[in-house]
Amino acid sequence: MAEQLAEIEIKKIVPDEENKHWHSEEDLNQLAVSIKSQGIIEPIIVRPVGGGIFKIIAGEARWRAAQKAELSQIPCIVKEIFDSTEAGILRLTENKVRGNYHFISECRELAGLHEKGLSAETLAKKFSEDIGRVRQKIAVGYIPAGILTEMFQAGFWTLSMTEKLLPLRSMPSGEVQKAGAGLADPSLFDHSEVEKIVSEVIENKITGSDYYTLIATRRLELQEKREKDILEVRVREEQAKIAQEYDQKLKIASAEGYQKAEQANSEKIQNLKKEVEKATAEARKARQEKAEIQVKESEKKGLKELLEKNEAEIALKDRETKDLLEKLAEAKEEAKEEAEKKSAQEVKRLASEEAEKYKKQLDEEFKKSVELLERAKQEEIKKAQLKTKQTINDNINHLIKVSAEVDSSLRNLIFGQFDKMDEEQINEIKSAVRKLAIIANQAVQVLYSDEDLLLALNSKES
Repeated sequence: MAEQLAEIEIKKIVPDEENKHWHSEEDLNQLAVSIKSQGIIEPIIVRPVGGGIFKIIAGEARWRAAQKAELSQIPCIVKEIFDSTEAGILRLTENKVRGNYHFISECRELAGLHEKGLSAETLAKKFSEDIGRVRQKIAVGYIPAGILTEMFQAGFWTLSMTEKLLPLRSMPSGEVQKAGAGLADPSLFDHSEVEKIVSEVIENKITGSDYYTLIATRRLELQEKREKDILEVRVREEQAKIAQEYDQKLKIASAEGYQKAEQANSEKIQNLKKEVEKATAEARKARQEKAEIQVKESEKKGLKELLEKNEAEIALKDRETKDLLEKLAEAKEEAKEEAEKKSAQEVKRLASEEAEKYKKQLDEEFKKSVELLERAKQEEIKKAQLKTKQTINDNINHLIKVSAEVDSSLRNLIFGQFDKMDEEQINEIKSAVRKLAIIANQAVQVLYSDEDLLLALNSKES
């Protein structure tokens, strides 16, 4: 099957009159808004029909929404299909795959393919479905379009609810129509009871177990009426037969024979009436028992549908909860970012305050250190001064000692003993004089290196 992707003008695309898919105006408006903002994401499927015109196989809703969005052309997948039956099968396949296919549209499509000659067995194989299920859907699809339109617009009908309407159909003979039977000629079906029930259900919004109870009750009423009609027909036939036999016997019987025949016929009629009454009572009892069973089954199915509805509501609540959790997570993340931002600012401020505090502490410690260094320096100076004083005292004492030796030597010289001294003594005297000169020089240098000490010594000398 050849196909190609192309952009085609909307005015050259036409819908397929055989398409059974219905779309609500609300859905089309929502789709139009989406297409106007995002465009058509998934191309529609069309087939050429000649004259540059293309007929839609699948995607009529997107085509209608694109017109509402005022698009001039849309993306299409063009398939070389010229058989309407093949196009119908492809359309139904594509719509079932998309997942948002209304059951009424699906049933009408199946009924349309069935009208084209495809059997329920063939359709079941093509779509991999149970044949009994396909027969039921085809039967639903044969319900008159006007009734199905009311059901579609009501919005609350399900396939299960619709299938329960099938037994209310009747054939021209008055026989109750069995679900899925007699599909070869749908025009023979009488849907008058179906139409009445649908109108009553929509008007009173009857759902759940009430709906199934209503269907079961109406079906029993119809069955009872039809059985009563059949019995009345049989009674009239029997009466006519007896009357005919009676007339024949009248012609050939004597008065005595006539009386006996009349008595026999009367007994026969009475017996027949008793049998009819007995059969009617038994049928009524059987219908009541059957009605009770069907009501119980309907209640079970109603509970099942209620459970499915509750599960759907729970799933919806789960999705809402999930959305709320995601929003909460986003809010937490935003709060976290805001907190981190504020925390960073706070940390920066605290760090600045701590740095300022630490700086002050360092300044105080530095001042203390300077004071301690100053004290240590003063103590060292005092120690140095004491040591210097000690050195000076030692030098002075040494100087005094040497001076005494020099003085003694000079005295010896003065008193004329120089001539008596040997060379060694003279050298000692010279050495002592030199030492005295050196010590005196050192003492002077030390004194002049410490002004406070020099002043103190000068005050003492004075």
